Amino acid sequence: KKIVKLEEMVVKEEMIYEPQKSEVKIADSTTQIGQTPVDVIQHEVGIDIQRRSLMTPKSKMFRLRGFDSEKTLITLDGRPINGSGVYGGYQIDWSMMQLEDIEKIEIIRGATSAEFGNTIGGVINLVTKEPTEKFECNFNYGYKRWQTYQFKGFLSGKFNPFDLQSNYKPFGFTLGGHYLETNGYLRNSEVRRKAFSPSLYYYFSGGGKLKAGLRYSEGWFETPVTNFRDNTDYN
Repeated sequence: KKIVKLEEMVVKEEMIYEPQKSEVKIADSTTQIGQTPVDVIQHEVGIDIQRRSLMTPKSKMFRLRGFDSEKTLITLDGRPINGSGVYGGYQIDWSMMQLEDIEKIEIIRGATSAEFGNTIGGVINLVTKEPTEKFECNFNYGYKRWQTYQFKGFLSGKFNPFDLQSNYKPFGFTLGGHYLETNGYLRNSEVRRKAFSPSLYYYFSGGGKLKAGLRYSEGWFETPVTNFRDNTDYN
């Protein structure tokens, strides 16, 4: 048989790598009751969600490229929030993350982003809403099965306390909050949750801004128990 020997091939083109980055707008998604950031991005590429019961604490329910929140950086406007409110870990309780004041969610897959530093799975960045030019007020109430209901609202606007008629409005504010209660779809899985997030902005005339904000969440959860039909206390 005839043997053909090919010449050596040399590739000289410089490789350009760009991290896989996408963003999800959530302005139209926040009308659903009890929705959290993972519900908004659950259908994005590389994201896996594990669920248990309605709104129960879920620190390990989210994975990006196979890595949970211990190997994935979760940020709010670029500031890490992994471990907020927990002891000895980097978990995120997704059931307590409100969406009323969130504009979009940025997803960066992989460990190549120098903007956010050391991370393996990637970055989930929650970007908050900016104050609106005119005063806006939105309230919403919803009810669905398992005796689940929710009240929530969002206030926003800019103002000039020294000259109310001026077009220059250096101050701005946002305020989001909600209250949710559910009986759950498992036995003994009742949940009550409340949260609010006020923020105050100051915009410099030459550009730039200062922001002071607070995010507070409080949850009350029962622990689901077995519910076999043979039990005398079956419900």
